[in-house]
Amino acid sequence: MPNKLSGETCTRIDTDACRLSAKKAESRLGKSKAAQKRVGIVLYCILACLIALYAASFFPRAEKTMRTPLINKKYAPSLDEIEITGGDKRTVLYKKNGVWYGFAKSDIFPAESEKVKNLIQYLTKVRKLSIILNSNIINKIGKNKTVFSILLKNNLNLSIKIDVLSMSFDGTKVYVRIEDGKTKYAFYEIGNDFFSFMRSDADFWLDPYIIPQNTEEGAIRPSDIQALRLTISSRGEGKILRAGQELFSEKVSQLASLRHGGMGDFEDEKSPRHTVFSLSVETGSGFAFTMHAENARDGKVPLFFDSFENTLTGSRFDYRYRVYVSTWTLEKILALF
Repeated sequence: MPNKLSGETCTRIDTDACRLSAKKAESRLGKSKAAQKRVGIVLYCILACLIALYAASFFPRAEKTMRTPLINKKYAPSLDEIEITGGDKRTVLYKKNGVWYGFAKSDIFPAESEKVKNLIQYLTKVRKLSIILNSNIINKIGKNKTVFSILLKNNLNLSIKIDVLSMSFDGTKVYVRIEDGKTKYAFYEIGNDFFSFMRSDADFWLDPYIIPQNTEEGAIRPSDIQALRLTISSRGEGKILRAGQELFSEKVSQLASLRHGGMGDFEDEKSPRHTVFSLSVETGSGFAFTMHAENARDGKVPLFFDSFENTLTGSRFDYRYRVYVSTWTLEKILALF
């Protein structure tokens, strides 16, 4: 006999199964909507970030860091004039016949070539610079008075000017403006190695020896010197020391080792005055020059250098400058005779 309850039971079971399936479907649908909501939130966040980045691109950055030299290294060999200004001093370094001269006031002197070389190497050295991009900062820096300037030129009409405008409070950074005749840039430099070349005084660049080692004739060794001529102005008498005489080599070695005390702050004079004695130096190659000792001023004895020439080739050189020495150095010179 067939079971009458079996049909009803199946119907109830089917109904329960349908309800369970419906609940599962609703659960899956809910999870799907939650996942979609989370995805939407993520997409909104990404979109917001993109919009923020896009908007930020319209605002200028304060600075941009890069590695570059102050001047292009390719210009180094052609540089033939460097004008340095700072405070109330101005020194011009210029190249003539491949040799660096110095000019300050009316003095024309042999520049110490090694220092000029180091300056050029410094300017062409690749370094970390930060270009100032913010116009407000640029305007603020631009209002500062220039404390130091270097103007570089060559025979190809290159002109680059570097103005030091200010430095950081701790002295480790410096603001400079570089002008190449077309555009101006403000740089924020990290490091203070620039300060070692911030010297506009001629003393820094002047050949330090009484027997100059940086003239167009090159370095003068003691063995190159063949004669010393001393003239005492008040007596009108002269003395001559020549190569081959007793102790001549020792004496010229002593003279070649003597240094002067720099150019000082003497008046702008183009000729010697009140000469006490004159000393002429002659070399075997024909190169010769004369130094004139003047009356002491404020405890310093001025030496005026002129008459640089080569008696064999007939060449004359522009050097004409005044330095000072101590009375001790002056006595050392006179003691040679």
